[in-house]
Amino acid sequence: DRYDLSADDLKNLIQPNYELNDTILNAHLYLTAKLVQNTILFDSVGTHAFIQRGFAAKDIILSHNEWFKNNIVLFPIHHHQHWLMYIIDIQNKFIVEFDSALSNTFPKTKYIQSILKLLDVQHYLSFGRKIDFKQWSIARPKCFGQQDDTSSCGVHCALFARSYCTATRYPPITRKVIVQYRNLIAMDLIAHA
Repeated sequence: DRYDLSADDLKNLIQPNYELNDTILNAHLYLTAKLVQNTILFDSVGTHAFIQRGFAAKDIILSHNEWFKNNIVLFPIHHHQHWLMYIIDIQNKFIVEFDSALSNTFPKTKYIQSILKLLDVQHYLSFGRKIDFKQWSIARPKCFGQQDDTSSCGVHCALFARSYCTATRYPPITRKVIVQYRNLIAMDLIAHA
């Protein structure tokens, strides 16, 4: 899993109204996953392929069959021009659904169902049996803050995932400080390129 960022990607990232593309968010989430032991990324390209094609995307599913060897799976979804972040916490048996727009207009039920199907497949590949979801729950945190513009959802998702995985606390992400957070992500990407 390598994400090749161009100079244009980084130049765009630091613009206050730029909507993060798949390459930028996946690259930052990949770095987040590498910071914390037993954390992996099922990137937005794989996520999109599975949501669109279901089990016809078996090549992607089978190439990412290590979910139950880990504690956390980062699962970003790029829905049209908005990012949602799902974190599958295997160790604690819950799925975190983060939406910085706090919106009900996205097909979140469909996304949760897709995640549950993938969890079931991953469990079967690891243990040879279906998963028992009785002990699993879904968390929808609202304490991380809501975006106050139309283009910072990717930044919110990147920092929410980093916060969840590393227990780092960030001051509220607002329109006034969004460029600082964009620069933080850019510096992180450059430092680990």
